[in-house]
Amino acid sequence: MTAPDGAADLAVSAQSEPPASPGSPEPPERPGARRHRLVARAVLAAITVLLGVAQAAVWANIAPGQQVKVFADGSYVSLPTADYHPFDGLMLFVLAGAAVGLVVAVAAWRIRAIRGTTTLLTVFAATSAGSAIAFGLGLLLARGVDPATVGKTGQDSIVVAGPSLSTPLAIIAEPLLAVVVYSFLAAWDGRPDLGRKRATIEPAVPDVGQDTPVGAAQDTPNDPAQGAADQR
Repeated sequence: MTAPDGAADLAVSAQSEPPASPGSPEPPERPGARRHRLVARAVLAAITVLLGVAQAAVWANIAPGQQVKVFADGSYVSLPTADYHPFDGLMLFVLAGAAVGLVVAVAAWRIRAIRGTTTLLTVFAATSAGSAIAFGLGLLLARGVDPATVGKTGQDSIVVAGPSLSTPLAIIAEPLLAVVVYSFLAAWDGRPDLGRKRATIEPAVPDVGQDTPVGAAQDTPNDPAQGAADQR
């Protein structure tokens, strides 16, 4: 006794269709993938800190100093034409930090294998450390004359004090922009895995059911008895 044609079609279709992807097990990671991710994050953090050192050196050389008039008795006062220079130095530091934060966030996102929350925290910690280093080292490298050290000279003179940063809050620009840019890129991507699987996981099993049509098994029966039953 043979099964109805509709039941045979349903059985063949059930065998030909690949299993649903949500229920399929995750393919194994490549050997050493976790160690490679740790190394990549460590290298990213180290480069970010080095960028903080470079930022300090650049800022110390381009930030304008402040002209100060030192009187004969040792007292001093800033010249009115140089009052805006502290603001210029602060804005140069903030803009340089924002540029570094943008570059670090985009570079971290380009490394597909380490995308995720851990990398976001790494970017935040590295940019915070780099910005703090740039703040302290930049003030140390800044060249200028401290007017308080001139003392009494018997005549008036004008000296150029080194650039200054009026508030330590300037260091928040770099990590803030880095976190915002990285979060925006993650939200813009929209994929649950952020594209990590294509970089860290082996390809899944080949897709079946595309080369052989579903009804191919019914067109060329191999069982003579089945063919005779179909003719009757």
